[in-house]
Amino acid sequence: MRATIVKRAMLLAATGLAALVAGIGSATAWTIHVLHDFCAKGSCARSFSNAGLTIDAAGNLYGTRETDGKYKKGSVFRLSFNAGTRTWDFTVLHDFCAQQGCSDGSEPFSAPIVDVAGNIYGTTNVGGATNEGVLYEITASGKYKMLANFCPGGDSCPDGSQPFGLTYAGAVLGQPYDGTSPLYGSAFGQTSGVVFEIDHANGKWTIAGVYTFPTPFGGRCYADAVTLGNSGNLYGATELCGDEDKGEAFVLAPSEQGWSQITHYSFDSAFEPRGQVLMDSRGDLYGVTEYGGKFGAGIAYELKPLVDTYRIKTLHQFSRSGAGPMAGLTSDSAGNFYGTTDFGGPGMGGVVFELTGKTYQQLYDFCRHGNCSTGSTPIAAVTMDNAGNLYGVTTQGGAYGNGTVFELTP
Repeated sequence: MRATIVKRAMLLAATGLAALVAGIGSATAWTIHVLHDFCAKGSCARSFSNAGLTIDAAGNLYGTRETDGKYKKGSVFRLSFNAGTRTWDFTVLHDFCAQQGCSDGSEPFSAPIVDVAGNIYGTTNVGGATNEGVLYEITASGKYKMLANFCPGGDSCPDGSQPFGLTYAGAVLGQPYDGTSPLYGSAFGQTSGVVFEIDHANGKWTIAGVYTFPTPFGGRCYADAVTLGNSGNLYGATELCGDEDKGEAFVLAPSEQGWSQITHYSFDSAFEPRGQVLMDSRGDLYGVTEYGGKFGAGIAYELKPLVDTYRIKTLHQFSRSGAGPMAGLTSDSAGNFYGTTDFGGPGMGGVVFELTGKTYQQLYDFCRHGNCSTGSTPIAAVTMDNAGNLYGVTTQGGAYGNGTVFELTP
C-alpha cells in the first residue's frame, strides 16, 4: 500500500493539527452491527484493499481479502443473512494459491462482480502463469475457474499487469453483469497505467490494453478503478499524472481507431484522487482526493464539464473530523454521497460519513486504540442496499484485531 498511515500523519502534521479541529461535527444516529470478525483462527492478516463489498439481488455480500485464507495468499468470501438464526453466515468461496505456483492467482485486490446467473468474476493482483495476475470465475455451484492470465507476453505487458478491478455496462445502475459483454478495468503497464478490456467469445476470455496513460514526469500513473458510463465512455481518475503529476480525472471514448482521451482535469492543490469516480446525468464527476485541500487531508469534489476540461467545485474539506479518504463515494437515489476515511474522527480511527450538498455528517466514528470491537481504519468504500443500509469493511480492530465486516442502519 503506497499511501501509508505514516505518510498521512506526516502530511497532517505539516499542515498544523490546530487547523484540523475545524469542521468537526456530530454523528447522526446510525446503528452499527458487526457481521463478521476476520481471523478467528489466526489464518489471515490485515487487508488493505479499497475495493469494498458487492451486494447481489438477494442481499448477499461478496468481498476479497488479499493476504489471508488457507494459504495466506487471499480469498473470496460471501456473507448471507440467515433468517432462522438472525445472523450472517460467512463462507470462503476460494482460497488462492491452492494450485502449484499460485497458478490460480494470488492476492485479490478487486471486489468481485456477480452476473445474472450467480457466477462471480474478479481479478488477482499477482499469481497465475506470469505472476502478473489472473481473471477468475467462481460458478454459482462453487467451482473455481482461472479464465485468463495477465501479461502473457512477458515484460511488455500491453494488456496490463497487476489489475485493480472490473466494471461493465449497467454497473452504474446497480444491474448485475450479463455474463457476456466486455469487462473493463485498470492495471499497471511497463511504463505507466493501462486501461484494459476483456472480451468473451467462443468460450475464450481475451484481455487487451485499450489505453496507456502518458507520463510526462516519467512516473507511473494508474487509476484505482474505471467506470463505464451509459454513453459507452470510460471515466476515472489517476493518482499521479496530470500537468503537475498530482493526479488527473479523465474520460476515454472509443472510436474505429481505438480509445482516446477526450477530456481531462489536472489536480493541483488537492491531489492524489482515490477510488471510483461517479458521474451524474449531467456529466458531472464526483470523487475524493487523499491529500491536499485546506487542511492537507483531502477533499470531496465535483467536476463540472467545460469544452475540453472540467471546473472543480469543492464539496468538503476533510480534516480531523475524518481525514485522508482512500476509496470513492457511494450515492443514493436522492443524490447524497457516502464514504469512509481511514484516519481522523473523535476516535482517530476513521469515520463513515454522509455528504448532502455541502453538509458533512459523521455517521459512525471508529476508534484507533484500545478495544475497537466494531473495527478500526476503514479503507474501502461502503455499499448501500435497497433499504438504505450501508455495508463496509475495516482493516483493523474487531474481536481478533484484523478487521470486521459491518452494517450501518439509519
